[in-house]
Amino acid sequence: MKTYLLLFLFLMALAPGFAQKAGVSRSLTLGPKSIIYDEATGKQIRYEEFLERTKNKPHTSLTENIDKYGEASSYVLGSDTGGEFMGIDVAKRAKKGEAFPPFVMKGMNGEMLESEKMAGKLIVLNFQLYMREPFFNAATLQLLAQFESLISQLGDREEVVPIIVTHSSAEETAEALATLAVKSFIAPNSGSFQRRYYIVKVPSYIVVNRQGRLVGYADDLDELKKLLKEARS
Repeated sequence: MKTYLLLFLFLMALAPGFAQKAGVSRSLTLGPKSIIYDEATGKQIRYEEFLERTKNKPHTSLTENIDKYGEASSYVLGSDTGGEFMGIDVAKRAKKGEAFPPFVMKGMNGEMLESEKMAGKLIVLNFQLYMREPFFNAATLQLLAQFESLISQLGDREEVVPIIVTHSSAEETAEALATLAVKSFIAPNSGSFQRRYYIVKVPSYIVVNRQGRLVGYADDLDELKKLLKEARS
């Protein structure tokens, strides 16, 4: 029988109504077939070596490489942090004007949305945490309503693709947004994309231009408005 190692990473989220740190409890399941690299050397290591190096070292850092499907395609083994919290390295984000890393997201009814098939369209990503208390409340719903209103002012929806990305299931999301007329594409069960794109708090927004290049990241709707104006100029 194969042996699997289950690593639990515990992160914190701030109170609702304020910007929240984009972290939640999650587990990483590694096994003999997992692709693991040594951060120091850049070389791939065997699973057995990984087990030996992390034995009795609960604070050893382990980073996921998230692919365009939101799946962990490989892992990077770092050093022992001594218990110090290792935050998301925003320096690894795509830079302004660079090609934005592609994604394939699944919608509420299982429909697929592929960024590489959206050439000529303006993409607006809206990252949320969970669509439930304590992460979601009336203030959060109001922000989403304002987001939808802002997007509607951009004109032809065929040329703009707004996407709400959340950790929540389709059922939980539908219940939370039942009173809001949402026209955005919603990607439930997609929290891993927050790690792919190095999101450090929610809500956060990303704008990708019609050429598939990053316009920028925004932490609030005012910043988002500026990015949208820039993208359309």
